[in-house]
Amino acid sequence: MFFPMKRLIRISVYTLAGVLLWGSWAYAQRPAYYDHPDRFYRRGIDLFEKEKYGAAQQQFARAAGAYGNLRTELSSDARYYMALCAIRLFNNDAEALVNEYIRGNPESPRVNQICYQMALYEYQRKQYRRAIGWFEQVDRNRLDKDELPEYYFKKGYSYYRRGDPDRAGVAFSEIKDRDTEYTAPAIYYYAHIAYEQEHYLTALREFERLKNDETFGHIVPYYILQIYYLQEDYDQIIAIGPALLEKVVSGREDEVLRLVADAFYRKGLYAEAEKYMTRYMEKAKVLTEEERYQAGFIFYQNGKYDLAALEFEKIAGRKNAMGQNAAYHLADCYIRMGDRNKARMAFSSAARLDFDQEIQEDALFNAAKITYELSYSPFNEAIRAFQEYIERFPSSERIDEAYNYLVMAFQNTRNYKAALESLNRILVKNDRIRKAYQRVAFYRGLELFNNQEYEEAIDHFDLSLEHADKANDLKARALFWKAEAWSRLGDHDMAIRYYEEFLTSPGAFGLEEYDLCLYSMGYAWFEKENYAEAASWFRKFTASGRSGRNDLLADAFNRIGDTYFIRMQYTTALEYYDQSLAIGMANPDYAMFQKAFTMGLMKDYAGKISVLEQLISKYPRSNYRDDAWFEQGNSYVNLQQYDQALAAYRKIIDDFSGSSYVARAKVKMGLVYYNLDRNDRAIELFKQVVEEYPGTSEARNALTGLKNIYVDQNEVDTYFAYARSVGEYADVSTAEKDSLTYLSGENLYMEGNCERAVQVLQNYLEEFPQGSFATNAYFYLAECLAEQNRQEEALRSYDEVISRPRNIFTEPALVEAASIAYRQKNYFDALEYYLIMEQVAERPANQTEALKGQLRCYYHLKNYARVNETGERLLQLTGLPEDMVRETHYKMARAYRETGKPEKALEHYRAISEDVSSVMGAEAKYRVAELYFETGEIDKAEAEIFSMIDMNTPHAYWMAKSFLLLGDVLVEKGDYFQARYTLQSLLDGYGRNDDGILEEAAEKLDKIINRDMFITPEDTLKPVNLF
Repeated sequence: MFFPMKRLIRISVYTLAGVLLWGSWAYAQRPAYYDHPDRFYRRGIDLFEKEKYGAAQQQFARAAGAYGNLRTELSSDARYYMALCAIRLFNNDAEALVNEYIRGNPESPRVNQICYQMALYEYQRKQYRRAIGWFEQVDRNRLDKDELPEYYFKKGYSYYRRGDPDRAGVAFSEIKDRDTEYTAPAIYYYAHIAYEQEHYLTALREFERLKNDETFGHIVPYYILQIYYLQEDYDQIIAIGPALLEKVVSGREDEVLRLVADAFYRKGLYAEAEKYMTRYMEKAKVLTEEERYQAGFIFYQNGKYDLAALEFEKIAGRKNAMGQNAAYHLADCYIRMGDRNKARMAFSSAARLDFDQEIQEDALFNAAKITYELSYSPFNEAIRAFQEYIERFPSSERIDEAYNYLVMAFQNTRNYKAALESLNRILVKNDRIRKAYQRVAFYRGLELFNNQEYEEAIDHFDLSLEHADKANDLKARALFWKAEAWSRLGDHDMAIRYYEEFLTSPGAFGLEEYDLCLYSMGYAWFEKENYAEAASWFRKFTASGRSGRNDLLADAFNRIGDTYFIRMQYTTALEYYDQSLAIGMANPDYAMFQKAFTMGLMKDYAGKISVLEQLISKYPRSNYRDDAWFEQGNSYVNLQQYDQALAAYRKIIDDFSGSSYVARAKVKMGLVYYNLDRNDRAIELFKQVVEEYPGTSEARNALTGLKNIYVDQNEVDTYFAYARSVGEYADVSTAEKDSLTYLSGENLYMEGNCERAVQVLQNYLEEFPQGSFATNAYFYLAECLAEQNRQEEALRSYDEVISRPRNIFTEPALVEAASIAYRQKNYFDALEYYLIMEQVAERPANQTEALKGQLRCYYHLKNYARVNETGERLLQLTGLPEDMVRETHYKMARAYRETGKPEKALEHYRAISEDVSSVMGAEAKYRVAELYFETGEIDKAEAEIFSMIDMNTPHAYWMAKSFLLLGDVLVEKGDYFQARYTLQSLLDGYGRNDDGILEEAAEKLDKIINRDMFITPEDTLKPVNLF
């Protein structure tokens, strides 16, 4: 039990001053009557005796004036009475008249009396310093016996009021044991001085003498009660206190209740203490910290934990011994009330203070244990608490238990980055710690992998493997994900190495990753163009059938089909494309197109046409529609169904004007017309291609077609003339040089020798700016310049490609140009590239890339209406990668919020808020809570924050922002204790100090602390005063 500083009854020592100044003890010596023949003097004496001091003073003044300068006894007496009248009248000239009398009659026996009367005069005027000056001029031996009690009392009281209790006590002691009218007040003040000087036995003895005094009997019981309190004689307080309450004077009841309650409290009689404490709490306007602690402890001992908690909460945050003790007992109250979360907070609060190390040790252990049991560690509180416990109390009886919990906390944490930092601080790692390290490093690696930080992910997988003392599932999984990271980095040799190591690891076969490894191994060999090996691994994956991923299964069948297609094993390829189509997932339009194309290679043109018609009909939004029409046309040509062929090619020209197939379709149509002997129409189409697509392979093919027609018609000169008219790339005399010059540059590019390729390609373009291969040259030049990080020059070359008629390089050039502009934060230009890309892209991936780029550019340009419009289109795409779905919802939510549509923002934030492993998901979860808070839905906001805490995101910033918001929520709900702890835990546990979180937390905490919720404790004991 904690015993706070004692607090005493306050009784003003000055409340009886009026009684003493004007009460029954006031005494004024009556002057003796002297007979004198002078009528003025005698009339003055008569008036003085009738207490008509003003009139008397006039007579004495006339008598003194009549005597003039004669120094007679009556003259002296007249002046004496003049001064005495001034004293009685409290005239301002009293002191001057007294001093004049003393100077004129220094040897007069009346000097002692006039000094005494002057002392009484200053006493009655409460001029105690001046009174003391006159009292000290009085010879007490020359005073009448009846005057001595008043002399000693008023002199003593004057000393007391001037802060000289020792001299006052001496004066009071002269009369406290005599029977006078001043004895009772002298006893009172003598006792009071003894009380002030902590001479409690003396004070008690003297106060006991006044218990039945008419004036002081109603006051001294409070002194007596308090002296017993100061002597810690609680039995006496219990004996007299309740009876005193029966006759307590107004204004004293709450103070007596307080002392009686405290006495019962200190005797451990909590039921009785509660009775008086409850009455006291009803009377008192405010409670001090000590009183709140006592009330809480009394309720606690009586099993009324809810009431105890209410009191302990108000002082548990104080940074003193009482605050620590209150927090410790508050935690136990919460445990008994079934609120373990608040118990955790209270134990943590007690553990932060070291006034009582026994409490601190137990509180720290319990805080850590409950935190672990509740799985509540947004900032790895359990780990930090157990580590602190082990460091601070290495000799504790519970040290082994603490180590066990620490290992389990590491095993169960989801804040892997912080946990790894904690593990790295443990210099000597036993087997259990190493096992924990293996797990934490592995899951931290997965986090980094999911965030596309593959190199750092590999480092963490290596750390996990280093701490794997023996083969286990985690070791095998680390090998697999390390291989996946290498694969994402494009190093397929390293990927294959670790895939193989994984597959041969003990226990790997039973893991979910096993089948994924077969699939990934197939892709690694596919990327290395080892198609036989790739097919082998893909077949192993499809044969296993354990993955449950039909999308991967369909994709694997497609890739197997591709490997046989590439190796010209068309019948087998068709089998696998059909198996993919049977599943109907993973780009079935691709499988259908490949099937049709393969059938064409097998000369099954009718079958090919049929499959292509199915593709066009079944997938009207497919990116392979223009390919399908083109291949249909080719098949009709092979079947010599020229009208159908021309119709198919015309479909491309009319419906797919941006397609790269347009030029090829025109060339094909020209050839058909040539074969039909419709040379005029053929010439027209060939010339369109030459003039609309100069420098392209299609233009060269068209020139060849024109040459054949003109040769057939014996119009060779006409051909040469036309060739010269369209540019040097068509000039027969320069064509060979053009071709040879370009091919040397292309060969260097293909060999990866970009340094030489740049030089040769630039020379080629200078010599043949409109050459047959200018478009190719610009593209390869741009690729090499980009590889050399000469971004501006690369962008200019890509622009040359893009500005030319649609060609096979247009699409990849747009992709690269857009990427460069975006990286340079030139969002206006990047947006233009992405808009064009959307119009011309034939590959589905580039269609998606175009929309994704538009979304990002609109977002940076703050064109929020377009952000939402583009986002809706993105979300309608099938197979959109999960990370892009998340980014789209995130940017749409931000856009809606910026445009004042919080309900729409909430909808999109909610769509991604349940996966807080990504930074966007973590922010979204916070924003959902924030929006609820802003709209006054406090309970929903609180639920979202606690959900975020349960999910334990690795993104500490958004977890910290959620804690700040939780503080606001708790303040709004009036739960100041939990709000204080929430903010304090953030200050204790948040690891960064450069992002404003700690400053904001400190500011919010100060506002809570500065609220008028806590009474400042009294620093010193204040004595009881009665007057």
